[in-house]
Order: sequence, then structure tokens, then C-alpha cells
Amino acid sequence: MEDTALNNTQSLLQRVAAGDEQAFRVFFHEYSNNIYTVAFMLTKSAVMAEDMVQEIFLKLWLNRTALPEVTNIRGYIFIHARNHIFNELRKKSSDPRFIEELTDYLGEVRDTPEHQLLEKEGRELLQAAVRNLPTQQQLVYQLSRDENLTQEEIAHRLGISKHTVRNHMAQALQNIRQYLESNASEVLLLICAIEMLS
Repeated sequence: MEDTALNNTQSLLQRVAAGDEQAFRVFFHEYSNNIYTVAFMLTKSAVMAEDMVQEIFLKLWLNRTALPEVTNIRGYIFIHARNHIFNELRKKSSDPRFIEELTDYLGEVRDTPEHQLLEKEGRELLQAAVRNLPTQQQLVYQLSRDENLTQEEIAHRLGISKHTVRNHMAQALQNIRQYLESNASEVLLLICAIEMLS
């Protein structure tokens, strides 16, 4: 099963590298939700998050010929997204040293027991935030995050309008952000956001 998924991913990446726009749309829908969620959590702006997603995938498209060589596509996208988001935050931060130091910290300690404990705490805190959502928001969020469904697919499955799905998702992200901000330190908040992406 894993071999089939890996082969399908490699085939998709080869099509994207060859300039297949339909394949790139599939690629975008597969990975954009997680990036949007993290960008929204960190910027608190739906418009800025959408812009970041577009910019990240534009860069991936412009460098598409490198994609077939990538062995871990999620990790590859994560690095691109993390760097882009942190660069944007650094530009906008009143204390850019904080973001820079955090970036260095995450790069240095990602595999240490301390960081693994932080990641575990981040996962648990994020799960608690999702459990705290109203039922419909929780369902929409999980269909988007866990099953990578588009807004249109979620609307069809739940028998509601795409506009309603969009509203539920925006409200869910806002509620998750508020929950995390109330219950996490700045470092743990970013760990939570990174956990949502990876």
C-alpha cells in the first residue's frame, strides 16, 4: 500500500516537473491546506495566509524540475513553507531577533529529547483545541486537515454550502488560535503550528 502511494506521488511529481498544470492543481490541493492553517495561525490574517500559500506554491512551480529528485515531499514542502513564513514574520515582527533565534533553535534541537517533549505537548494541546470546537467546526476542520478534502468536497459530504464550509473553517481556525494563545507559551505556540504543518 505504501509502495503504491509512493509510486503515485512520484508519478505526480514527474508530471508537475514536466509542466502538467492539472497535476499541479492536484499537488496544490493535496498540500495547501496544512500550509494555510499554519500561516493563518501565525499571522492571524486570512488574506496574508492565502498570499503566503500562493507565493510558496509559485516558488515550487518555478522550481518544479527539482521535484522528481525529492524523496520526502512533505519534508521538502515543510522546509519551503517554514522558511517563507518565518521570513515574512521576520519582516513584520517588532522583534525580528525572536523569530531568528526560534528558527535557529528549531533547526538545532529538532531531534533532542527536549524538543520531542515540546512536540508531544504541542500535539496534545492542538488536539485539545480541536476537541474544544463546536461539533460542526470540528468536523469541517478534521475533514480538511485529516482527509485533505477541498471546501467543495466537504460541502458535498456534509450537504451544506461551500460558503458555510468556509465560514466554519475560518471560525475553527480562529477558535483554535485563541485556545492555543490562552494555553501556550510563544515557543509552544509555534511548535503547535509546525505540528499542524508536518
